Amino acid sequence: MNDAPESPDKKAGQGGRIDAIITYNGLHELGAVEAAKNQNRPFHSSKFNKDQFKLFRTMHDMFGALQKEFGSDFMREKQIQVIGTLEQGLYWDIYGLQQIGSICYLYRHCRHTISPHREKIALFLEAMKSMASLQQTMENITTEIDRFPRK
Repeated sequence: MNDAPESPDKKAGQGGRIDAIITYNGLHELGAVEAAKNQNRPFHSSKFNKDQFKLFRTMHDMFGALQKEFGSDFMREKQIQVIGTLEQGLYWDIYGLQQIGSICYLYRHCRHTISPHREKIALFLEAMKSMASLQQTMENITTEIDRFPRK
């Protein structure tokens, strides 16, 4: 048995440390953000794969905690989901995790390329539309959580 104190890089009940966690009322974890180092071929690097796996594992842990508190039926009926974003240099992915039937479904909502060039402003505006959509999704989820009947 190892009685050594837990590493400060670990969060209770979850995997490695994630860059940011989106909470609601300081109680419910609804999303995670992971930012990775910029590389020439970001999607072919082991660092990207490691960060992506860490994000997915954290999202799964958050979803499990919500299921434990609110129940599987409520999560499925209200389509409660956990959101994750992964930023890698000029690329930005948005992921969702929700329950469909009796399984958890992980999907990539979208991938954006953010260009530093002025003539590519349309790419930036498209990413901002996704951010607004993401904010609306989070507001819908928090509304359903507030309506959950408390004992």
